[in-house]
Amino acid sequence: MKLSKEELNYEGRECSKEHPPCNCRAEEEKKLLESFSDALSNKSKSIRSLVAHLYMNHKETFLGNYVRLNDFHNAIGMREGSTGKEDCWLLYLLVKEFKPKCIFEAGTFIGTTSKFLADAAMTHGGEVHTCDPVNSYTSSATHDSSIYRYTMGAVGLVAELEHRRKEVDFAFFDTDLPNNQVEDLLGVAAEEFVLVAHDFYDSDDNLSKGARNLIFAWRILESRGYQLFIPDLAWSKYRMDTVRLKDGTKVFSPIGGTAAALLPPSFKLEDHLWRES
Repeated sequence: MKLSKEELNYEGRECSKEHPPCNCRAEEEKKLLESFSDALSNKSKSIRSLVAHLYMNHKETFLGNYVRLNDFHNAIGMREGSTGKEDCWLLYLLVKEFKPKCIFEAGTFIGTTSKFLADAAMTHGGEVHTCDPVNSYTSSATHDSSIYRYTMGAVGLVAELEHRRKEVDFAFFDTDLPNNQVEDLLGVAAEEFVLVAHDFYDSDDNLSKGARNLIFAWRILESRGYQLFIPDLAWSKYRMDTVRLKDGTKVFSPIGGTAAALLPPSFKLEDHLWRES
């Protein structure tokens, strides 16, 4: 994705490398989050609506694999600090929807999300490139052939993918990246791609690491028509809630958790949510 000079000079970006050393990242980050308050109420869309759309489009596949994937998560994903099922379901369905060929992941840990991404991508020949400075990955005979692991940070992986002429069409962040690293990723991204970030809110209802990364990317790409889907605050906290669809179906526990997504302009949301008349 070629970024214009205007996009790279977006006022919320962190200081350029030509600047003298300073401690302005926290101040710029605060301004960025404050400037997003209008978008939270006026411009963003609800992950709940996205969940309903994805579920209805891939209901047969999801339910057909639910028991297997649920057992798989119980076996490998229950370690403290690993991504919960709600967010894993969302990633799985997003990959089924968009069928990306090259998936970028920052923050491997034990590889729970790496394996869910790979599980959804294997059927259409997609591959996962995941990085973490610390190697804590647990192997999976089913998925390892589709997962390329790098013991490095996001900067190194972006450089490696650029060297190998790989174009990223799906990215998942489970780490806090500086703004310039988000820009670097956009530089190797396809013109239309999907960006998902974990931990949009923290346990105190404040915007968290996922918000910082996703908001920055969205403000660069907003003029291109990219759509931001964020979790409803109460819904992301009380995970025993359900999504009720127009056909009477109730999706048990929200697929989505605390993740948020930035989707390309070509994505057309179909309204499947049931609402009181």
